[in-house]
Amino acid sequence: MNAAASEPDSSPSAVFGASWPPVLLMLVLATAFLLGDHILDSQQYDQDLYHIQVIRQFEAQLPTPDLSNYGAATGPGYHLAFAMVGSLIGSDLQTLRWFSPIIAIGLIVVVAGFCSTCCKPLAAALLTTPLAVSYYLLGSAVYLQTDNLAWLLVVLALGPLIFRPTCGWILLRSGLCLLLAVFVRQNFIWLAGPIVLCGLLTTPLARRIVVFESGSVDGERTSRTLWRLSLLVVVPGFLLLGAFRWTWGGLVPPNFQYFHSFHVVWVAAGFALALVGLYAPFFLLAIPRCGGLIRQKSSWLILAGVVGAACALVPCSSFDPEFGRSGGVMWKLVRLGPEFADRSPVLGFFAAMGAASLSLIWFAICQAGQQRGGLVLLCSWLATTSTMFLNSQSYQRYYDFPSLLVLVWGIALCLRGHPAADRRVAYGPPLLTVLLAALFALSIL
Repeated sequence: MNAAASEPDSSPSAVFGASWPPVLLMLVLATAFLLGDHILDSQQYDQDLYHIQVIRQFEAQLPTPDLSNYGAATGPGYHLAFAMVGSLIGSDLQTLRWFSPIIAIGLIVVVAGFCSTCCKPLAAALLTTPLAVSYYLLGSAVYLQTDNLAWLLVVLALGPLIFRPTCGWILLRSGLCLLLAVFVRQNFIWLAGPIVLCGLLTTPLARRIVVFESGSVDGERTSRTLWRLSLLVVVPGFLLLGAFRWTWGGLVPPNFQYFHSFHVVWVAAGFALALVGLYAPFFLLAIPRCGGLIRQKSSWLILAGVVGAACALVPCSSFDPEFGRSGGVMWKLVRLGPEFADRSPVLGFFAAMGAASLSLIWFAICQAGQQRGGLVLLCSWLATTSTMFLNSQSYQRYYDFPSLLVLVWGIALCLRGHPAADRRVAYGPPLLTVLLAALFALSIL
């Protein structure tokens, strides 16, 4: 095999080679669930009580559905799309549910496809499989849930910003994806952050501060145009959010304003870091020259760990369903562990691990010369985490996908330019895949 043949590419064959194994695994689990008599309590509860009711309401009101108040806390985009499908084929619940895996397939293909621009298809597939069999992606693939559609729009926007040189068409497409994502879930306005950052990073000042890979942008005049365009393309998303605010009299429909108080939840950063720390050990071995990086950057990694632990231990962080601190594996581990003064040492440990892991991945991204993409990726994780400070429930389902995505795409960036390191992906991610698939299987038995 010649050298060119071993290099990663973004051709359709590479995308297919990277995506079919994780898609197949997801479909096997989702189909087994859909054909059997199984229940995922929280996902079925949301589907039956909220989403299917809104879909049928909108279907009955077509072509002029009433968006001023309805029985879901999210934007109306998902429900309108399924209402139109229901008007064509009928709104039978079991029929509509078969469309959920299609959305999940698209999400997996996009994530794996962008991984394949940095590593060979097999390595990209192995990186993506833990995300494909994760409990919450599968939950949204077997029930009517808004999550996977919103995240599909997010990865369609972020992938080109992270993995390709910045250009006007990429920014325009990302702005459209932002608008649609806000229409599905209004809190996804956070996507404006990485879009604007991507434009900012084309400016001469930013390029003097950070040494980017070659080919990120050409010419100072072009950089000024891209910076202005990045600001312009996020405006429709904010206008839509403002329209929701004016129509509803708040950030959620009136039926849910009593429930979402929007007080600051200070444990959000600590929990987000802890979830990254829970998954990170399965990915870190894939980093090229990982041991040398740890020795070289040990002081920075220790400092990051201290900051991460503080994020979890300064605010109240014990298991407490009354304050939304429940739901998912991470909170179960917290519940089983010790508690001191309403603080959880277990959450503190994993948060320290998560902060150190993100720092290590950043140093590896710099080592691979992918600073621009790495900054946009980390900005996206920070931006989505920032919205959780105003979410009254710190359920794992809101944090899980971005935690896995920052690890999957972060490791992919580390592997760019290191084709010989692709085989290192064959250890941790497959093991995590087995564990997550087993967790899903056990949850429905």
